[in-house]
Amino acid sequence: MVFATLVQLIGLYRQEQRARTDLDHRDFYEWLVEHRFQELKDQIEHTYHLSTQVDQLLREDHAVIIEKLDVANGMLTDIVGRMEGFGSVASVLAPNVGLSDDAIDLLQLLAKSKEGELFNPGGEDLLIVDANQYRPSDPRFLHDDLQTLVTYGLLAVSYLASGEPFYRITRRGAKFAELLPPDSKDKGTSVQELPDD
Repeated sequence: MVFATLVQLIGLYRQEQRARTDLDHRDFYEWLVEHRFQELKDQIEHTYHLSTQVDQLLREDHAVIIEKLDVANGMLTDIVGRMEGFGSVASVLAPNVGLSDDAIDLLQLLAKSKEGELFNPGGEDLLIVDANQYRPSDPRFLHDDLQTLVTYGLLAVSYLASGEPFYRITRRGAKFAELLPPDSKDKGTSVQELPDD
């Protein structure tokens, strides 16, 4: 959470100092102290190379920083909103964001699978996980769900020689799946064994 707080504070600081282009970590430290973030300032100062990274962030274009913060906040809300006890808060604060039920089902299915891999043959609305076929409840958004899971670092995508994508659950994805309630909504999805040839 220190990282999220630091990035948000840099965003706020940049917003206040919009016109200035010569910002560096020393100015930011003074601002942190003025706004009663002494402990965070001390932590940054005592972390190797962090001042250099703060300087780099301060030099980035203000609009780019705000855009990145919006993406980071959306990702955090999506992920934390699925954890028990946080969902209701996340839905009130950001009702339009969230990992879909199909995306969560898919992640949990991969976390429980033997190989942790899925294939999307022919780019259809059908996925293969271990020896099972998986069909999402709303196939229109299958590729959106896959892209979101990849963007959040919960899945990694690679390509077969034929050019078809295959996905692997990441360590982060497996850890996140462990934090989810055991029976996340899986209505509408179907998992069935592949027919023998």
